[in-house]
Amino acid sequence: MALSKDTLEWIAELSGVKVEDITAKISSEEEESIEKPQGEFYSEEELNNRDSNKYDEAKKAFEEMKVKELRKKLELDFEGKTFDNLFKHHEEKLKNKYQKDSSERVKELEADLAKVNQANEETVTNLTSELQSLKQQNKINGIKADLLGIMPAETSIPKEDVLTLFLSKHQVKENENGQTFIESNGQPLKDPKTQSYLDYKNVFEDFSENYKLKTPGRGEGNQNGNQKPGNEDQFIDNWEKQQNKPISSPEGVRALMEYEKQNAS
Repeated sequence: MALSKDTLEWIAELSGVKVEDITAKISSEEEESIEKPQGEFYSEEELNNRDSNKYDEAKKAFEEMKVKELRKKLELDFEGKTFDNLFKHHEEKLKNKYQKDSSERVKELEADLAKVNQANEETVTNLTSELQSLKQQNKINGIKADLLGIMPAETSIPKEDVLTLFLSKHQVKENENGQTFIESNGQPLKDPKTQSYLDYKNVFEDFSENYKLKTPGRGEGNQNGNQKPGNEDQFIDNWEKQQNKPISSPEGVRALMEYEKQNAS
């Protein structure tokens, strides 16, 4: 029985003898020989294992060499000879650097934001306070204009002084419903029967009546035909009651001089 073609081919490959020569030697009736090849023979599996091992060894040597070069070049301090060791160390180094910086930056931004919010709150508070002050001042100016409008045409002291005296003893306020009322000594002035707030204009009219300049009646002139001045004693009495000060005080003297000036003949 003849050998198959595949068998002849691998024998030829191993021995280095041509297929034709091997066939001829097998067919020959004489004794033939084939020279034994020099070296070791490996199966395909053995060859694959050998090549794989050589590749792994070369790869490991190359990896260790490159890691050593990079560690020296980048001045890295870590244990290990593999790329995994290198990458892990580099990752941890970057993480520590940027996480730390990021955390500190976040804290700085939060602190800056808190300062901005506080400044905004203070600004809003100040503006609100200023707005309330402006509204209150505008209301007071309106009230003063109203009171000056209903003040007697002629007063025993300057009209501004009458107004100042009134506002020093009375406070015009506004409740939560926007209703205007007047206080004296911290107590709202109300009608004793209805308990309704008194109109501040009516209260002022009664108050300013004490400073209304009274002209002498008919036939009250002096021997020269001139009119007598108003009742000075009544003025002094009213002034001292309103101010709780003697007429001899600097304010009283000034008020009395103004009174006498207005009533001079």
